[in-house]
Amino acid sequence: TGRSAAALRRPFPPQSPEVALEGSHQTEGVDLFVSSERFLLLDCQPLLSSSVMLDKVLEGSVASSSACEQAMLHDSLRLLAWVLSVSNLVLLVHNDSLPDRTLLDLLRRADALRPSPHPFSHPSDTS
Repeated sequence: TGRSAAALRRPFPPQSPEVALEGSHQTEGVDLFVSSERFLLLDCQPLLSSSVMLDKVLEGSVASSSACEQAMLHDSLRLLAWVLSVSNLVLLVHNDSLPDRTLLDLLRRADALRPSPHPFSHPSDTS
């Protein structure tokens, strides 16, 4: 339909076979893509991921397995709450057919932490 090659390219690279074989993750932190229509697309690292937890252990930022699990939960909650607060639409991509209960609980907690859209309005305001 006359779209340029840039408009048809993938905004984020798919996981490479090497990264998949290592059991690692492609995205670290959050990546940003601005489309030709001026949409801002975000790609974030996996939530509740063992590969993210392994990175924390290898960099020495956690001392024990229980501390590592708590750090992973905290980081995932913080990242998801931020994504929910800055986004109009969030698509959660999951590899399994059904998301697990921990992921659904994390999503509920992050949604509860999201600030209200009008923090300074009062319910009696009718403007």
